[in-house]
Amino acid sequence: MKKTFIRVMYFPLLIVYLELIFRLCLNVRFFSYPLLNILLFSLSYGLILFLSTMFLKGKLLKVALTLITLFLLFAYISQATVYLIYSAIYSFSLAGQAGAAFEFFTFVLEVIRNNWSYYILYLFPLVALILILRSKEESREAKKHDLMIVISVLLLLYSSNLILLPKKGMHSSYDLYYKINLPNMMTSRLGLATTMRLDVSRLIFGFEEESKLIDTGNEIIDEDDNKNEDEEEVEKQEYNMLEIDFDYLIENESNQNIIDLHNYFKTSNATVKNEMTGIFEGKNLIYILAESLDHIAIDENITPTLYKLSNEGLNFTNFYTPIFLSTIDGEYMSKTGLLPREGVWSLWRSRNNYLPFTLGNQFLDQGYKTTAIHNGRATYYNRHESHPNLGYQNYYACGQGLNINCSLWPQSDLEMIEKSKDFYIGDSPFFTYYLTISGHLRYNLYNQMAVKNWEYAKELPYSTAVRAYMAQHVELDRAIEKLINELDEKGVLSETVIAISSDHWPYGLTADQLNERSNSDRSDFFERDRLPFIVWNSESEGKEVDLLGSSVDITPTLLNMFGLEYDSRLLTGKDIFSNEEPIVVFSDRSWITNEGKYKKSEKEFYKNPGSNVDDEYVEKINNIVHNYFQVSRMVLDNNYYAHLGN
Repeated sequence: MKKTFIRVMYFPLLIVYLELIFRLCLNVRFFSYPLLNILLFSLSYGLILFLSTMFLKGKLLKVALTLITLFLLFAYISQATVYLIYSAIYSFSLAGQAGAAFEFFTFVLEVIRNNWSYYILYLFPLVALILILRSKEESREAKKHDLMIVISVLLLLYSSNLILLPKKGMHSSYDLYYKINLPNMMTSRLGLATTMRLDVSRLIFGFEEESKLIDTGNEIIDEDDNKNEDEEEVEKQEYNMLEIDFDYLIENESNQNIIDLHNYFKTSNATVKNEMTGIFEGKNLIYILAESLDHIAIDENITPTLYKLSNEGLNFTNFYTPIFLSTIDGEYMSKTGLLPREGVWSLWRSRNNYLPFTLGNQFLDQGYKTTAIHNGRATYYNRHESHPNLGYQNYYACGQGLNINCSLWPQSDLEMIEKSKDFYIGDSPFFTYYLTISGHLRYNLYNQMAVKNWEYAKELPYSTAVRAYMAQHVELDRAIEKLINELDEKGVLSETVIAISSDHWPYGLTADQLNERSNSDRSDFFERDRLPFIVWNSESEGKEVDLLGSSVDITPTLLNMFGLEYDSRLLTGKDIFSNEEPIVVFSDRSWITNEGKYKKSEKEFYKNPGSNVDDEYVEKINNIVHNYFQVSRMVLDNNYYAHLGN
């Protein structure tokens, strides 16, 4: 009887145990109502696994118990590792890209070492498995009525749980289960096992996510009406807006998703052109997306060029680069002005879409020579397929026309500049995009860029990891110095703007290591992602810009500064200098505005000093953030811009 009970409850208790450990990794409120749903789902899945082995005996039973246990451990441990690195749940739809997530095996080992307590807990089920396999006591033979009892209990548990799923509120557990696909939120509300089950089911059978946009009270811009209020002031205002006849498009469209997007953008506010509009009109642009660039890398003595640009250019000090899924989503946001979609590589997914508002396509339409350059592999994240569609006439990388020493790890930013400068300098006007790699983890003395520049950082009073990080960014600093000198020698420095931002925070460093040099507490959820954005021109005056912004705002901000014609209503990001209320959006639906910070996992709004907004304000911003994610997904999935005509 005892052995029979153990056999029946082994898998249910195993999955419950694994879910509880994974919930510790999520950093959410542990004891809350969703925990009941997770427990009931876990018990149900455990009974299903018991049913699958119920009539097995002897060696066959032992093999089945072992294989299923090892599979479950692998699934939970691999997902925990991905979450600890990227704060994301990995989708089976990305299985073909698994190498991109786990290629840096030594770093994975470091993550395991730094979070050893979780992994030790994950090993305990192996002890239970060994004890069961060594037990010689035989359970009684399963009967048909035993099968009926187990199935009845299973159906009762599962159906009861579905009834108990909360249905009220935005992103309710009910909606997550039936209507929408938000893996991180699903895991915290429904459990990892349910999230993975739904992921597989939706991948195999397809899934049409509910596209529900919420009315947030935006009003259509009508200049004729506004003139009655202040005719002289309105006449001075011009908008970053194209002439689009949404009524005609709606009348002639049959796809409901497209109609919903037309209605949404029709009632969205366009940003007003401002004193920064067109200040760089006609100039060249070099945009550098710097691997893991953090404020701690900018130092007057160690990285003097970065220090010079941050002090002599527009230095955006209230700027955030929220991480979604590693570099590729950071690229997508900064290039398209849209939020990435969960569960896919959005940049690669957009490779066949019409994307008229990317920097590459906008400058290409103005007759610029457009070039993208990366000192990593050309095929990594399938950039060789996505980048031509972003408007780059040429894409150079390792294995695709960039003649550098690609056997180094990481590769040299300085060598990339030296070998690529002649690709575009001398062909004005030009727009060149660089994706650097010298700042890539791991931050130790096995990193070849750290070793190369160790002499510049070895005497600093910091840990080895931070000194290695600083040494690696000496390579970026020297690369930018080389670039500026080349532009100056060719006589085009004054006609060239250099913009620099980061792809994500340096997750190869711990919060404690970041705090060795940081001016703010980087263990804070929001402060972790406060990263540099610099726009520099040799003829412009330096200015510290404390306006709130994020990586999704880079494209509309630069489009405005270069005086390019675009429709600001059609992007999630906004010109940072505009009159629109800024909203920094994080992957878990947390956000920052000028009024304060909202942390989704706690459902708590932290007001800034002097703020007097109420709960209605929080609800409104939550609705806007919801729409930003929905609209970005719908634009991507439906190739929306192709439906706007010419």
